[in-house]
Amino acid sequence: MIKSIRMNKEQIDLIVSKIAAANSIAIVGHKNVDPDSLGSVLGLGRLIELNFGKKPILIYDGNVPEYMDFFPGRSDMAFAGKLPDGARYDLLFALDIATPSRQFGDYREKIVGHSDFVIKIDHHQNSEKFGDINIDDDTAGATAEIIFDLAQTAGWKFDVPAAGLLLAAIIHDTGQFAFARRGHTLRVAADLMDAGADMEYLVRELNKSTRRHMMAQANILAAAEFHGNIAIASVFRKDYKNIDGSPHDVIDMLRRIKSVEYVVIVTEAKDGEVRLSFRSKTRPVNLVAEQFEGGGHRFAAGGRFFGSMAEAKAAVIKAIKDSAC
Repeated sequence: MIKSIRMNKEQIDLIVSKIAAANSIAIVGHKNVDPDSLGSVLGLGRLIELNFGKKPILIYDGNVPEYMDFFPGRSDMAFAGKLPDGARYDLLFALDIATPSRQFGDYREKIVGHSDFVIKIDHHQNSEKFGDINIDDDTAGATAEIIFDLAQTAGWKFDVPAAGLLLAAIIHDTGQFAFARRGHTLRVAADLMDAGADMEYLVRELNKSTRRHMMAQANILAAAEFHGNIAIASVFRKDYKNIDGSPHDVIDMLRRIKSVEYVVIVTEAKDGEVRLSFRSKTRPVNLVAEQFEGGGHRFAAGGRFFGSMAEAKAAVIKAIKDSAC
């Protein structure tokens, strides 16, 4: 079985010893979590509790979409803004975070600055090395896949909640395995199912949406613009409150159009900032995202632009067309 190419026995032994010695452990994912971030945080927390008898502090920041409320342990998480001012952590796991300056939100110093040792685990390309240990494997389908490799190699036991959380994370970040880049991802999924994870249940729950969410996305989809092989959908601040997490259904629908290669979601934020989400079918968009202070995966990336929505769309169209030349 192929293991994570970015993790060695010395790192694993050090991680295990740090967990064993720590009196206080915190685990945090990126701001405005998706299922990989949340599933990784909750899954690793459950594995540590199961194998070391220690209950980590599980931290979130920003919005947690309602459709992820079924994740075991979700209700026990702590909001970053309500952490005690004087709290310190012997050990911090930072998961699924590639760019700490953008993905930690407003509480980076309160979390990282109050941690004595930081272990960072991520699967994005060009991920910044801000931890004392950095495990970066951009061939992995999800951060949860790397956590599985760590747990399996260390000989940790699994239970049904831990297996389900990691499998939910992998299902989401691979687009229900459509974007899996290596067979190891599928073998990990099979092992998690053997450990008790229910694939059918997880897929069904991950695909649930509220009526408000679906109606908002229908309106966004109906107003989409097309520029050659580029589809652009706009999400204004007044409409964002109706979206549960992100307009992922808009992305999926636009990507189904035969003539569309690129899908861009342009979201109005605050203080003149516009958030950008890039998707493509066959052409890399991570390099385009880097022109907008961002990055990510080859066919799924993000960035930001300061200016109006119209200016952002014009800049995105030009950057994509220039990249295709």
